[in-house]
Amino acid sequence: MVKQRGLTLLEMLVALSIMSAVMMLASSAYRYYVLGLNQQQKQLQTQLTQLKAHTAWQQQLSAAALYFVKKPELNQLLFVGQLHEVTWMSHRSVQQADLPAIAWMGVENGVWLYCEATLRQLFVTTQIPTSTQICELFRQEIAPVSQLRFSYFGWKSPAEKYAGMGEGAQVINPFKPEWHDEYDAAVKELLPTYIKLDVTTDSGSNSYWVQVVESDPDKIRIFMGSKDL
Repeated sequence: MVKQRGLTLLEMLVALSIMSAVMMLASSAYRYYVLGLNQQQKQLQTQLTQLKAHTAWQQQLSAAALYFVKKPELNQLLFVGQLHEVTWMSHRSVQQADLPAIAWMGVENGVWLYCEATLRQLFVTTQIPTSTQICELFRQEIAPVSQLRFSYFGWKSPAEKYAGMGEGAQVINPFKPEWHDEYDAAVKELLPTYIKLDVTTDSGSNSYWVQVVESDPDKIRIFMGSKDL
């Protein structure tokens, strides 16, 4: 009786079928792994981009500068804080850190935007540019939002700030900084001290706080050439 060596044709076909199935499963598993890894990388990249954008606008707002627009009667400090948007001059630019820039932040078509134009791109002298003019030169999408709401904490005028911070102010202090829904520095002759931003999205809400570094009335008085208050 001859002893059979190797596999029969049927056994070979079965083995090939099993190997093909295993290879298909391995290929599918690898494909899903790669897709999942790519998805994670995209999500991480999106988060890093948003984090960078969040850090940038906070730095820009904190660096609000004492910049004056020339008017026939008196130079006016440039900072226009409204309930849902804000325009200001920053010491630095997102595009180039050593250049000052006029910046705008608000919502357009459900997207939270930060826009700016360096003074080389748009030199501001007598008129404050519109958000459209600024956003034409540089715009950065931060996140989809339903609403932005700004609040500004500061004094009503340099005179009240001096009175509120002078000698004896701790005992009798009729003047105190307050929260404002709008803060026009051309009227108040001051920059706000703090800015609060409430952000509403479909998934909830967040609040951000920014301190304006350059809000010293002494500097403002020098720039404006004001006499003693």
